[in-house]
Amino acid sequence: MKLPSPIICIEIVSLIASIVLLIRDKNNFWKIVMLYIAIALFFESYGSYLNARKIHNLWWFNLFIFLEAGFILYGLGHCLRKYINPRNLLLGGAVVIYGSYGLSVILNGSEQYNILCVNVMSVLFTVYALYYYYLLLRDEHFIVLKNHPEFWWVTGV
Repeated sequence: MKLPSPIICIEIVSLIASIVLLIRDKNNFWKIVMLYIAIALFFESYGSYLNARKIHNLWWFNLFIFLEAGFILYGLGHCLRKYINPRNLLLGGAVVIYGSYGLSVILNGSEQYNILCVNVMSVLFTVYALYYYYLLLRDEHFIVLKNHPEFWWVTGV
C-alpha cells in the first residue's frame, strides 16, 4: 500500500489541529477555516487518487483555485473589516481574479493549469496583505502580534 503524500499528511495534521484548537471559538471565520481545510484535504486527496490512476487531474485543481480565491477573499474581508468597509475593494478583486480565471479557461481550456489566475491572485493578495499591514500600523490601539490571529492568518496567505 502506498503512503499518502506529504501534503496530504500535513493537511490531515492541520485539520486535526484546527478542530482541536478552534472548535470552541465563537468567531464564524475560524469555523469556516476548518471547513476550508477539510475541503482542501478532499481536493488534494482526490487529485492524488486521479494521479495514481494516471488520469489527467489539472481540471480538478483548477476547480480548487476557484474555491481558494473565494475563501481567501472572504478571509481578507474578515481581517480588513476592523479598519475599513472592504466590500468594494474585495468586489473589485473578485472581478479581476474570476475574470482572469475565465479568460484563462477561454484561451487555454480547463485541461491546462490556470497559471494566469494563480499569478493574479498572488499579486492581488500581496497588495491586500500590505494594505492590511498598513492599516494595522496606523491603528492607534496597541496590539500584541503574537496574540493577534488575524495578523498571522494574513501573513500565512
